[in-house]
Amino acid sequence: MINRRGYEPFESQRFDCEPWQCYRDLMEASLDGIAIIDQKHRICEANSRFAQMLGYTMEEMVQLHTWDWEVVMKKSDIRANFRDLSTTKTTFETRHRRKDGSIYEAEVTACGTKLNQTSVILAITRDITKRKQNERKMKRVIRKLQEATKNVKMLRGLLPICSNCKKIRDDQGYWKQIESYISDHSEVEFSHSICRECADKLYGGQTWYDKIKNE
Repeated sequence: MINRRGYEPFESQRFDCEPWQCYRDLMEASLDGIAIIDQKHRICEANSRFAQMLGYTMEEMVQLHTWDWEVVMKKSDIRANFRDLSTTKTTFETRHRRKDGSIYEAEVTACGTKLNQTSVILAITRDITKRKQNERKMKRVIRKLQEATKNVKMLRGLLPICSNCKKIRDDQGYWKQIESYISDHSEVEFSHSICRECADKLYGGQTWYDKIKNE
């Protein structure tokens, strides 16, 4: 059985089905995009998942060259990588262009192999757009937390405070109003008001105050 580019499939003795059909079934079962790329940088075989990721039909896929969807690498880089991958395996992140022109982020694992004595590249592609978006969101959150932490001054240890007037003794031995001390050691600012109990002690019995209180 010959595939669409004319390459003869590998022989297999482990399955009852025809070798190329077994190979196709395995490719189609993958949740990742799979493509076999020939020495001219064209797709000689791909699964439907990769076609869906790029937005092409299966018939259109075999007309594509690597640079038709690769965004980050130039043609010269792609050709150089093909030579480098002849005996090695690599995983890298890149961006791919769909048929409609939109871009998605991809993780590609590629390795060189032989298909009936012909050098080809087996490329497995995963859409990592959501993962990268979550990573960028997490980085923004971490950066904001780090910035917030830098702006926070914390009070630690025992504070010597007067049991009567509630002033606090600082490191130099001076007694300071509690709001003054806290402002010096944090980012807190005070606005003054008066509680109901203190107002009663200060103004209780005065006609104007009792009138306001009763209202």
